[in-house]
Amino acid sequence: MGVEMFHKLARKHLLMLKNITTAIPGYSNRSDSIVLNLNLNNFSSDKYRFYPESNVDSVLLKYLSCLDGFGHIKLNKTSLKIEDLFLSSGSAGAIDLIMRGFCEPNQDSVIIASPAFPYYSHRAHLENVSVIDIPLLGENYDTLNIDKILAHEAKILFLCSPNNPVGTLLKQSEVETILKNFAGIVIMDEAYIEWSNYPSYVEWIKKYDNLIVLRSFSKFWGLAGVRAGMVIASTPIVSVLHLIKTMFSFPQSSFDLLINKINEIGIHLEYKNKMIKERNKLCEFLANMDLVVRVFPSEANYLLVQFHDEKAVFQTLLDSNIFVANSSMQVPHSLRISIGLEEEMDSLKIALKKCCVANLA
Repeated sequence: MGVEMFHKLARKHLLMLKNITTAIPGYSNRSDSIVLNLNLNNFSSDKYRFYPESNVDSVLLKYLSCLDGFGHIKLNKTSLKIEDLFLSSGSAGAIDLIMRGFCEPNQDSVIIASPAFPYYSHRAHLENVSVIDIPLLGENYDTLNIDKILAHEAKILFLCSPNNPVGTLLKQSEVETILKNFAGIVIMDEAYIEWSNYPSYVEWIKKYDNLIVLRSFSKFWGLAGVRAGMVIASTPIVSVLHLIKTMFSFPQSSFDLLINKINEIGIHLEYKNKMIKERNKLCEFLANMDLVVRVFPSEANYLLVQFHDEKAVFQTLLDSNIFVANSSMQVPHSLRISIGLEEEMDSLKIALKKCCVANLA
């Protein structure tokens, strides 16, 4: 792949490297192939004795075809191609590669808009890249501080919509202003977008070559144990990630699981409807509790809730063997509660009622 195919913001020394992954001679693991070039154990008959196919086109094509199955994406069939997709080791793996591919240690900086996924800043610090926090504005943490963001010459801006831990969506008009005027790369983390019916930023990939959309197989698709994610970006950005990725980083079994799961999109859309129903019920229940300060609106599979005494509520739930996320370091006095099965939500409500009784005692 020529230097001209790499994104202009990539670290300069990468332009001199050769992609050794694609330099490895291709092979087929078909039973009629004689593979004598990789020092494998040819005496074994196990189907996993081969390296996984370096070409993941089957997964990428399947994922690309499923995007039109979501109401929040209206893609022109020719607008995206598999060269714009990159299969990563979860969102964390994608963030890792992007940081190493585009940020110069002890020189570049990144911007986060808190409250935000803590791994953004953690990964930057590991790479010796400075972090600039420009908090979200508004009572629902859904407004970007555009002037402050554009005042900095950062290499990467991390955004998340729906926000984690709040669950609210960013305003598309503000995001577009950023994309038009920000000199660096804008990462839009859409780990929870499949739970929403609102538009995705995937449709903007061809319009803005500095946009990266991150997707996850851990949430909506229910494959957290597989550790898989999807990067959707312009081909020059994806080319950089291919250059620095770990060789054969995905086992063949993961490919098989991903394809099978994508084929089950109809089932997962049913799960989505069930989740929304339970989320609405829980929201209504919480809104009528005296121990609750407020419930944030959510387009994800969780609710962020502020309590008068979040520590007491957290402990009461823990005593009932119910685990929620203590997000009070990000949003004061808050707990993030994932939406579960109806019976799980019933148990949660019973435990919360115990908190009310304890407060009255």
